[in-house]
Amino acid sequence: MTSSACIFLPGSGAVCRGYRFPYGYLRVFGPVNCLLLGAYSMKTRLMQICAPVRGWDQLASRHQVPLHHAETPNSQHVCEWVKENGVDIILIMVWHILKKEIIELPRIGIINKHSALLPSYRGVFPFFWTRLKGDPMGITFHEVDAGIDTGAILLQERYRRRILALRIGGNDLFSLLGMRRPRGRTVYQTPLALTISQLVTTFRPHGFHLTAPVFEYLDSPRLLEREVRADLAHGLFGKTAIHPRQVPIIEANYRVSARDLHMAEEILAHAALPVFRLHEAMCEPATHRPWAEMICARARLYGVVGSSRFRRDKLPACP
Repeated sequence: MTSSACIFLPGSGAVCRGYRFPYGYLRVFGPVNCLLLGAYSMKTRLMQICAPVRGWDQLASRHQVPLHHAETPNSQHVCEWVKENGVDIILIMVWHILKKEIIELPRIGIINKHSALLPSYRGVFPFFWTRLKGDPMGITFHEVDAGIDTGAILLQERYRRRILALRIGGNDLFSLLGMRRPRGRTVYQTPLALTISQLVTTFRPHGFHLTAPVFEYLDSPRLLEREVRADLAHGLFGKTAIHPRQVPIIEANYRVSARDLHMAEEILAHAALPVFRLHEAMCEPATHRPWAEMICARARLYGVVGSSRFRRDKLPACP
């Protein structure tokens, strides 16, 4: 072989153009799942932008590995290169269905990385579907055969670490717009307000907790207070402090009112009615339980407004 490794990337011809690409997704996944997939793709793209290596070309350059482009892995160019270099094994991370000609070329075989626990969730976007259905997530390395993700499983491992939270990078998003957060305004008075709302309504229903963007001005404590309260109103719990004097301001606003704590306790009570009135508000345990659990958790961690002492051990348990 002329080199110990080589990277092949699909060329521009492998990318769908025009309206056929989104229409095909819409037809296969439906409007709701297509929206969720778009949000997931946006999150993945943001992670790529923030990564130290932002593409295959940079990765190949860093490790001095030859980089080639081909229309598809089934192209004649790829087949000829494999033959000429006597390749023993091929590792793939593509969505293409390989043809028999390329499958039979390497002496040992072809190994594919699949982002799910096979035989479940074969095909495209396995991680997305696994997360959407709430099933155990993991990774599988398997041999490639003529089927779709049907080859012999070589290695399989379930993900053990839970994603505690996803942080919304406000400055990263502003950078994409060529902006910086204006002084005297919360992030919710900028073009990011709608984006943050969409992220929350997309990810929270599927168990992802999101934390709020940083507040970068140290001379505006009252504005920071307003923003923290707006964070909570948007369903964001958690905020990175860029200076120690921001910490008490953030934590003070995470304290709960005695009235909210009382309603939360009654909503979580085993004897609670399906719907009841308390503090001139309708309380419905079936829909308000997640809110009540969060209020109790905040009371445990940060306390109750106007109360220097409270019995943590007497608060209702939260899962």
